[in-house]
This record gives sequence, structure tokens and C-alpha cells, in this order.
Amino acid sequence: VESQTPATTETQFPAASVSKLLTAIMVMREVEKGALSLDTNVNDLLPSERYVRDSTGKPVVVTLRQLLSHSSGLEGGRGGKGYQPDPTARPILLDEYLSAGHATVEPPGSTIIYSNNGFALAGWLAAQAEGKSFDDFAAVAQDLIDTRVTSQRHLGIEGGSNGGLLVGAVMLQRPELFNAVVCQVPLLDMKRYHQLLAGA
Repeated sequence: VESQTPATTETQFPAASVSKLLTAIMVMREVEKGALSLDTNVNDLLPSERYVRDSTGKPVVVTLRQLLSHSSGLEGGRGGKGYQPDPTARPILLDEYLSAGHATVEPPGSTIIYSNNGFALAGWLAAQAEGKSFDDFAAVAQDLIDTRVTSQRHLGIEGGSNGGLLVGAVMLQRPELFNAVVCQVPLLDMKRYHQLLAGA
């Protein structure tokens, strides 16, 4: 916009939190199939070590509807047991990050907190219900190569914010698939996340 350059079919746009829309669509597909319910307590779908708890450690009722509407009471994305303690180590992947569970900072349903954590959990639950994982992203890339739509030499991926988490995780899991990865404002460096700009 600033450069007044028209968009073309080759123009790249970072995914950023637009990926939350895709997460919500994935959740609603499972709801329509009857695999998930918007008003089920998510703790009923989680092993105890992944429970959503209050600040005292007591499990609390949080629903998918609340996760998707940012009213779960979960923090926006700072702090928590899943954070990477060593900024020089490899980034923590989504499944690892969620494995420690999450604590609410406000009573569920009481206020709106823009929560990357909430959407991360919602997406993980939808993936579990589908019986698949975010490895589907890598599977699509592999298929593009196998069917000669493109090659590894010409294949690059880009994502920002929640999309940055996606491409960052895939880059670490399947580095042989991509010749270039643009990972922007990702939720990877959990040790220093509180120092990032708001809205990252």
C-alpha cells in the first residue's frame, strides 16, 4: 500500500493471525461432524497433565466456544510452564508447549483477552478430533514435490504470528522440503516473549 505497488498472483502476504480464522474453520468442521461440541468442557478432552487450571491449580471449566471467542480467561501468550527456558535451544513445538497445561488469569467467561494460547489449544483439540496433526502442512508440501507441481529448490513458505509458529515448527521437522522459510513475529521464543511488541 505504501509503495503503491499493485498486488499480483506472485505477491506474498504474511499469514499472521489470519491463521486463527483457519483454526476456527477447522474446529467448526469437527463440530459439524459431531466430533467436537462448542460447549463441552475442554478438560474432558484432555489428559490431566494438560488441563486448564486456575491460579490455584484447580481445574476450571473452559469451553471451545470460549477459546474461539477469546473469553476463556487464558493469558494472551506470556508466561506459563510451557515456555522455553533457554533462548539458544530449538523452539518448543506446539504439542510440547501445550503438554504442560495452561492457567487462567481471569475467570472463564468474565472478560475478553486476545489469546494465542486459547487458539493454540483449540487447534490442537481439532487436530486430535480429526485424527491428524499440523503435519498435514508438511504432507501438502511433500505432495507438491512428489507430483512435480514444484521442487524443493523452488518451494518456500512464509508465516507470521500464529503462522510463524506453523512454518517454524515445519522447518524444524522437515527441513529437507523447503529452500526458503520466512518466519515472522512467531510465537517461538517463549523465554523473551514478554519483551516483544504487543500483538505479535
